Amino acid sequence: SHSSCAAFGSGRWREAETQAQESHKEVGRNLEELLERVLRESPHRLKGNVSGTLPPPLRLSDSALRGAARVFARHIEKFEQDLAYVAALPRARRRHSLELPAGLHVAYVAWGLDGFGAGEVAVRFSWCSSRSERAQSGAKARWPAAMLPMLQVVAASTFRRVPLEELSQSKDDIPKLLFALELERLPLEPPIQLLAADSPELPFGHRDPNCGAAQEL
Repeated sequence: SHSSCAAFGSGRWREAETQAQESHKEVGRNLEELLERVLRESPHRLKGNVSGTLPPPLRLSDSALRGAARVFARHIEKFEQDLAYVAALPRARRRHSLELPAGLHVAYVAWGLDGFGAGEVAVRFSWCSSRSERAQSGAKARWPAAMLPMLQVVAASTFRRVPLEELSQSKDDIPKLLFALELERLPLEPPIQLLAADSPELPFGHRDPNCGAAQEL
């Protein structure tokens, strides 16, 4: 009958609502636990906690949970956009070299490394030229420490052309392409470029990573 169908539908709705509430609570507990671990292991918190007691349990409001969910959603959306961009690249298999502009210098500092990809790296891209207007036109970036091995290859390269396969020993090309896209997006002039295999050779293809050779033009 109509009443029994309505009761069944109402029951299914309440069941779905209960499951959603339980999922919400579970996500909240996981976030609270993760944030509490971060705060507990923070160097600032450890330095200031002279009593040695643990901080009180962390509790997140519904608005904070919704804010965290929006942040995670934006990160996932950006990652999916990057993957779609890589997949749509024309002749993607042949776009396999980074070209560094002449005179580019790369400096970086990393912290929080644990051997499992944790930590961060701050990078400064500047120019070997001593002219003040060019020295001010560099770029800065802050990336996950998982990018550090590839960044080290680029920073230490004695050639302006860096094949993507040399960025790491992994056979997975996706992280290398995503890293190359991050370099391409830097506000540098001239920029770092991702090139195809059949690009013409550079007339002056060497570089000094430490800016010891001012004539790399």
